[in-house]
Amino acid sequence: MMRLTAPMAPYNDDVMRRVFILIIETFQGLDNNAGSTFGKKLDILGGMAMTRTYEILFDLKCDDLILQMF
Repeated sequence: MMRLTAPMAPYNDDVMRRVFILIIETFQGLDNNAGSTFGKKLDILGGMAMTRTYEILFDLKCDDLILQMF
């Protein structure tokens, strides 16, 4: 969100890509709804959808991360 609204991007593309890699890695195991972190993972996924994070992924040309996410 900060990247979309800030006049100057607060982080360079490499840092943003690493952050998104970490976020997408949290989605592993989302099919296991019995886990204790399932609710938190859903919250992160919902936040990404509401803030239209995919637009940043497209901007960064992170096609591989988009495919991993889906």
